[in-house]
Amino acid sequence: MRRRDTSLLVVLGLAWGAVYPLTTVALRGFAPTTLVAARAFLAAVFLLPVIAVTGGHGLRAHPVAVFVAALMQATAPLVLLTVAQQHISAGLAGILSATQPLFVALLATLLGEAMSRRHWAGLLTAFAGVALLFIGDLHAGTTRTLAAAAVLGSAFLFASGSVYIGRMLPDVPAPATAGGAMGITTLVISPLAVTAGTPAHPTPGPVAAVVALGLLTAGPLALFYWLIHRSGAMHAALAWYIAPAAAVLYDLPIHGTPTTQEITGLALILTGVAAATSARSPRHEARP
Repeated sequence: MRRRDTSLLVVLGLAWGAVYPLTTVALRGFAPTTLVAARAFLAAVFLLPVIAVTGGHGLRAHPVAVFVAALMQATAPLVLLTVAQQHISAGLAGILSATQPLFVALLATLLGEAMSRRHWAGLLTAFAGVALLFIGDLHAGTTRTLAAAAVLGSAFLFASGSVYIGRMLPDVPAPATAGGAMGITTLVISPLAVTAGTPAHPTPGPVAAVVALGLLTAGPLALFYWLIHRSGAMHAALAWYIAPAAAVLYDLPIHGTPTTQEITGLALILTGVAAATSARSPRHEARP
């Protein structure tokens, strides 16, 4: 991977890490479905100028694939993740989301890509980290455990969508794919958001958090899709190595110092996914 691409991955990971604590703040004033709809709508609006410059060709040529990609890589995982964050900390949500590269590697294997023993060792190590986090949360009750499972479900959907987009929409510009995903998500979730209602007088903090979430969804999502087209879903997912560490850091003012178990689980997950996706396969070589 080129040095510029590596720098972009760092930027992407830092941006994604901020999403979790911002979601925690936004949920203090908005219902989950309302928050997802507002976030998607603002992201789509922020992407319009970029789409106007780069073009939206390809969307009309693949309407079904775009719709499936939107549901798989935006609508469903955003709802799962947002609902889950009502019951778990931003730091834990970020740590569990670090399994996305792990799921990408597993899906790549199922699709016929070769995996070395080092890769499989990494997968098992990462799963051990996830198991450690689950074991620590079992005493907190079924609700928190189900919330953690929902975050893992969102990570799997994000990973599936990444692989799907890389294979089914390679000719669609990244901003157009991102804008289409956010627009479809807005249309799908808005009816649920209306029934959920909105606060009569939302406080400035949650409102600012929603606006920030819109910005940090628009740009990073377009960048993520661009990296998928450039070097493949497995290597674009490397940004998730950085996101959970950033989430834990950003979460300090909200929930305090992470537990030893969270730190250990994070270390195992990151070590595992690093090993599981370290080798570059020929089909994922960086494109010029």
